[in-house]
Parts: sequence; C-alpha cells; structure tokens
Amino acid sequence: MAHNLRSSLDHLAWQLVEANGGAPSDKPGQQTAFPIRDVLPESPTDANLWHLHRLDIIDKHHGPLLASVRHGAVM
Repeated sequence: MAHNLRSSLDHLAWQLVEANGGAPSDKPGQQTAFPIRDVLPESPTDANLWHLHRLDIIDKHHGPLLASVRHGAVM
C-alpha cells in the first residue's frame, strides 16, 4: 500500500511537469519525482511525507514477494 501511494505521488509529479510544458526525466540522479526529504523534518506535514517515504522503502525491500505458479499439464 505504501509503495502504491508513493508511486501515485511520483506519477502526479510527472504529469504536472508535462502539463506545464516540461520534459520529465527518468535518468539516474535527475528523476522526476514527488519531492520528499531524506531526513526527518520538523514540519508535521513534511514529516508525514517522510514517514511515507520510509514505509515505501520498507514495503519495497522487506515485503514478501508472492508469485502464482501454474503447472502446464493441468487443464
């Protein structure tokens, strides 16, 4: 859930850049993304976004990866 929310914010940022005539980027170090600080800020609003960022990292890197498997001979 956290990763999906974070991804939605990044997509919003991408669309806002395009809507304003800009060219979004996915180059390393220049990615167009929703701005969230890497350190815990003092502002409650920014702190909520920082917590979302941390949850996103946990969600992506520590969550179980599930895959469905189907046997080819089963009809």
